[in-house]
Amino acid sequence: MERINPKYFQSMDRKIDYLNARGIVPFIEVARRDVGQAWKKYYDWPDSYSRYIQYVWSRYQANICIFSPIHFDTPAESIPASEWSDAANRVIDHFGPPPFGTMCGTNANPSSLENYGHVEEARWLTFHQIGNRRTHDVYDHLTKIFHTAPPVPAINGEPYYDGMLDAEPGSKLAALYCRSAMYGSVLSGGLGGHIYGAGGWKGGMWSGEVEKESLYPIWKVVRWPSADQLRH
Repeated sequence: MERINPKYFQSMDRKIDYLNARGIVPFIEVARRDVGQAWKKYYDWPDSYSRYIQYVWSRYQANICIFSPIHFDTPAESIPASEWSDAANRVIDHFGPPPFGTMCGTNANPSSLENYGHVEEARWLTFHQIGNRRTHDVYDHLTKIFHTAPPVPAINGEPYYDGMLDAEPGSKLAALYCRSAMYGSVLSGGLGGHIYGAGGWKGGMWSGEVEKESLYPIWKVVRWPSADQLRH
């Protein structure tokens, strides 16, 4: 927690540059929420985590990407959302926002507005997300974000993924559920878009599976009907 691994970030540099060269904008989350308890207990919190956020953001601020201080898919096995936000706020207070206007938001449950508050409380935040509850009963969180002032973009960051909720992966029913998530999100105020996922709870696209043994490797799920319908 006190030193970086240069080889890791050299490898990541190549991946980010590769994606940018092909017109893909990576969403870079500096850590996952389940590192929080150990990090806070054994290291200088929040300053050490703030330094880590600043390091990652500074390294990639000249790339075309989107930043996040944390992957907060659930409050379980984590520290409170307010403590993650405090660490990110310190980056803004000490160093200022990313110099080239890189947008910043975070995976949330059920919404970043509910987890962190609006831009007055979360000074690092420039767009909101909802996610991780999958079904239509969370769309009202997008509507609440739509009515915030000052306005910021909103996305459904983890909607229904093809293969969840007892729908056969790659089936017409799964594609129907994906369309429901797409249109339900935008009509509820999620004008910034949404993230597509496939493979159900077993992984696939969201877990980056490329192994031969995988039931749902990326190369297979991108050919499912729900993926083809994204262009509409």
